[in-house]
Amino acid sequence: MKEEKNEIAIIGFIFSLIGYITIGISSIIGLILSIIGLRKSKRLDNKNKSFAVAGIVLSIVRLIIVILLITLFVLLGGFSQANIVGIPKGYIKKYEYYDKEGFQDYTDYAKYVYTDKNIVIKQGNYKLVTNDDIEDIKGYFKDTENWMTELSRLDEYDFNENIINEGDYVMIITKEGQRIGDSKYKKYDNYSVYFYDVETNTLYYIHSNI
Repeated sequence: MKEEKNEIAIIGFIFSLIGYITIGISSIIGLILSIIGLRKSKRLDNKNKSFAVAGIVLSIVRLIIVILLITLFVLLGGFSQANIVGIPKGYIKKYEYYDKEGFQDYTDYAKYVYTDKNIVIKQGNYKLVTNDDIEDIKGYFKDTENWMTELSRLDEYDFNENIINEGDYVMIITKEGQRIGDSKYKKYDNYSVYFYDVETNTLYYIHSNI
């Protein structure tokens, strides 16, 4: 009688190893095959059981690493999509300057050129700038300029606060006053400012989380 073999355990182990080269894609196959091989080894007096167990362990570890890397990649993308909800599609030019080293603390600056202000202000969250708003808006941009200077990124920052006038549009999202541990966010601790200059049809975006 021909001896039944358990090659599937070895194949699963090989796929698990390859998973470290294929960014985890083959780890899923390796995990499935290794589990099948482990179950089969129980009928074959533990034949190639060690390969099956090793394949399962390698696959699980690799899949965990891939998930962590994906999560880290999302977190490190300082220009989080959650932060730019006020930037609609339809711009004809864009200039984005990400804080590439940012994680929990970062500062971003961008500008988007449009052909029509209605593309932007139809979002509904923008308000018309009044004379009373100008100094407040300037304060946020001044804070961003200070951080860009501190971070040696002033070459990426070209905003001129003198363009802020009545009749422009702005949306400010801030965590000012919200609790953080035993304290509260101050005005410039965490904010996103969307300023639309009607004269140049340019939307300026700044975000700081320091």
